[in-house]
Amino acid sequence: MRVRIIEAREEVGTAVCEIGEGPIWDDRFGVLRWVDLSAGLVLGHHPVDGPLPTIELGQPVGFVVPTGAADLLAGVRDGFARVSPDGSMRIDQAVAAEPPGMRMNDGKADPAGRVWAGRMRAEDPGPEGALYRLDADWSIAPQLDGLTIPNGIGWSPDGRRMYFTDTTRGRIDSFAYDPSSGEATDRRPFAEIPATAGQPDGLTVDEDGCVWIALWHGAAVHRYTPAGRLDTIVRTPALQTTSCVFGGPDRRDLFITSACVGLDARERTDYPRSGRVFTCRPGVAGLRTDAFTPRAGASPAA
Repeated sequence: MRVRIIEAREEVGTAVCEIGEGPIWDDRFGVLRWVDLSAGLVLGHHPVDGPLPTIELGQPVGFVVPTGAADLLAGVRDGFARVSPDGSMRIDQAVAAEPPGMRMNDGKADPAGRVWAGRMRAEDPGPEGALYRLDADWSIAPQLDGLTIPNGIGWSPDGRRMYFTDTTRGRIDSFAYDPSSGEATDRRPFAEIPATAGQPDGLTVDEDGCVWIALWHGAAVHRYTPAGRLDTIVRTPALQTTSCVFGGPDRRDLFITSACVGLDARERTDYPRSGRVFTCRPGVAGLRTDAFTPRAGASPAA
């Protein structure tokens, strides 16, 4: 079967990010949000009104997710933080300071309202990385360790399969997932990413259960069927494609973030639009961006 090729060249707004990451579609307000990881910024765009005010968090931020209120939950260097609509930030659940030099990376809420998030060494990543789960009672615990660059996370439409990638492994893994308990078991390879195609970064899942994975140094997003077969390539004008999400009123717009950090002179010439957000309509709808929903009466430790 032939692999379908799509071009994503339309830009969203004018922001240029060092490391654009973690796009979400915030249904509460009908807006796209994403982060500039190393700059510690939360950005956003309304499809009619244009750019939202940039929120400066003062430390690296790997992701944001909606909550049951008007604020956001952010994964920042020091742990999980609540970001108020006025832009103020408070660390609600700190993550251990040891080993030093660690920061949060990619993260997502599952369909039941828990948050899964990766943590890694900021410089020269090694096997100290871990994948954490933040539960509705604000308890937090590592679920996987020995990771290098914990990255894309997502769930199948029925919530019974979790997808995850540790970038340096060059593949997407799948787990059997129990939506009621949040337990992920039976880890196994789902799709191998050839080194020539780039490195797997952030991912999202569509209504057909297909997995869309952004490829760092691949200038593309690949779509894999539930059987793990590549069937679509979305080409982007950014070498370091970082993550993707479906959004818009019908969730049929695919938004793709990218990075410009670390490009050499030739790469900057070849990919002058790096760091921007791109969009296309690939003909399928995605799943909604789930929110962190803490249990009524539960309080964070910080």
